[in-house]
Amino acid sequence: MTRKMEPQDPLPVSHSPANADIPDAEKSKADLLMDIQRLREQSRQVQQTAAYYRGLFDGLADMVMIRDADGRIADANNAAVENLRYSLEDLRTLRLRDVVSPDSTDRIADNVGRVLAGEHLLFEAVFLASNGRRIRCEVAEHAMECGGAQAILTVARDISSRTWTPQEIAESEQKYRTLFEDSLEAMSLIQDGKIVDVNMAWLKLHGFSSKSEVVGKDVMSLVHEDDRSILARRRQSGTADPKRLYEVRDVKKDGSVVDVELYSSTLTMDGKPAIITTVRDISERKRHEREREQLVRLLSESNLSLEKMNMELERSNRELEDFGHVVSHDLQEPLRMVGSYLELLAERCGDKLDPEAQEFIQYAVTGAKGMQQLITDLLDYARLDMTEKSSERVDFEDVIEHALSNLRASINESGAVVTHDALPTMTGDASQFGQLLQNLVGNAIKFRSAATPKIHISARQKKDVWLFSVQDNGIGIEPDYAQRIFTIFQRLHSKSKYTGSGIGLSICKKIVVRHGGNIWVESALGSGSTFYFTLPCEKEEEPAKPAPSRRGTIQILLAEDNEGDARLMRETLKDLKVDANLHWVEDGVDALAFLHREDQHTDAPRPDLILLDLNMPRKNGHEVLAEIKATQELWDIPVAVITTSRDKRDIMKTGTLHATWYVTKPVDLVQVLNLVDAVRGG
Repeated sequence: MTRKMEPQDPLPVSHSPANADIPDAEKSKADLLMDIQRLREQSRQVQQTAAYYRGLFDGLADMVMIRDADGRIADANNAAVENLRYSLEDLRTLRLRDVVSPDSTDRIADNVGRVLAGEHLLFEAVFLASNGRRIRCEVAEHAMECGGAQAILTVARDISSRTWTPQEIAESEQKYRTLFEDSLEAMSLIQDGKIVDVNMAWLKLHGFSSKSEVVGKDVMSLVHEDDRSILARRRQSGTADPKRLYEVRDVKKDGSVVDVELYSSTLTMDGKPAIITTVRDISERKRHEREREQLVRLLSESNLSLEKMNMELERSNRELEDFGHVVSHDLQEPLRMVGSYLELLAERCGDKLDPEAQEFIQYAVTGAKGMQQLITDLLDYARLDMTEKSSERVDFEDVIEHALSNLRASINESGAVVTHDALPTMTGDASQFGQLLQNLVGNAIKFRSAATPKIHISARQKKDVWLFSVQDNGIGIEPDYAQRIFTIFQRLHSKSKYTGSGIGLSICKKIVVRHGGNIWVESALGSGSTFYFTLPCEKEEEPAKPAPSRRGTIQILLAEDNEGDARLMRETLKDLKVDANLHWVEDGVDALAFLHREDQHTDAPRPDLILLDLNMPRKNGHEVLAEIKATQELWDIPVAVITTSRDKRDIMKTGTLHATWYVTKPVDLVQVLNLVDAVRGG
């Protein structure tokens, strides 16, 4: 028998103080001799230990064999050699199954995997000596380590001479009968395909009241007809595979079906093979499995539906974007032209018209502007969903300054006083933040009381959010309507009293929610309002500073295919008393000829400012802009794209082509003046 040996502790070595006087070479030789002596002593101890355990191994009366993972006998003791009548060398050429009877061969082979997996097995087997003698043995097996590899230790005790008294036999039968009858597991005994016996748990599971109702029945009659082929294959396999797990459906006495799990083992009864089967009710488990399969199928179908819906939604979004692109230009264009020329008519010819005609013109102008504003607001609202949220560092000090600049006319007209505390910097969409504050401050000015409007903006950090507030002293809101006002098109006042489309606060809510925040109002009628909104906290960074403006004289090239717009621009410059020379061309090809001094433009001056419409024949504004920026002598000329389009694709493409400004029509006096001042450097 082999044993894994542990190294012995090294023998103690004493050093005499006299060694200090020995030269180094002599001392090294003495140490080497001591090491050799210690190794010899350890080797002797190992040999003694191996001889001791080998003596115990060979001295055992039981047969002891060590077999490897393939079942081959690696070693055997004297009892195994003497009883089996093989030499040790011959045994080492055999497997254990070669020295057992045929009815024990399968059991021995099956045990290898179970023992190596960690089971300790105890069973009976018949060994065959080389002279044909049969030895009935009680066998114990467990795993061990031999030479660094897994092995199986087999100990076989000869029980051929063991006899059983009638009392022992009766007690044994009673013990196993009690185990069978009182088991909580449903069990049945089957021989020749007939039910021989069942226990009470089996009767209860199948709905029978006594054994007489089922004993003698063909076991197949109690199995669902669709599952009988499973047991038929089991019969055909005979005893070659003595244990197997099945899932079938049994038929109960009342005809209902129960899902069961069968575990079968073979045994010998009255000299004939029989099967003892453990039956476990798995109806609940199968129900859950069916529900899970149904859920998986429904989820799969839902995923397919969602994928289809997503594809349809993407297609719809593309169509919506295309529609928005058309609406932003083509639908507003007629309204803008009507409004602009009605205003020009009122300004130039107003004194020639009677009061009623002037009133009609005003109604028409108001209606056109209202429709145009409604279209613009709807596009702004829809565009929030169609465009991706920008993630840039935004300084709210710059945001409020820009918002108040856009509201300058209404602030001056109302005499409003707008103040604010120090405001933070955070990540988000700068243009949407600007729209948010502009809408809230604009509403505070619009819904003012008789007192001078006073509006204060503040922000303070609370845990992981910034809490902003916009407080006013206006007319206030009844608390019952505090949530209604954030719904699109919901108005609390008539249009004759307060103008507007009813979309502004809906846009505010969508902007805040898109940035992960919340918005609400606290107000009382006649006591002013405070609008609150939250935004997630971010680490502050220094905002980028705007580039300095250009300086120069005024020579303006206007590329515009609409003669009416060209006339409006000329009249606007005249009203502003701007000393400018406006050169008008009707398409992109003519604009490039002007810039390159070609064809009829050989004497054209170099423009200080280019006003460029996007939608032009022959070459559109983006194509002209791309050629301007690709030409060395032209790339530094400031270009203002002037268009009715608010489509983000146009804006992004214009920015990519490095336009200086993007201005949406109608262009007011302030915008034109800002462009001129920027070019002048004023």
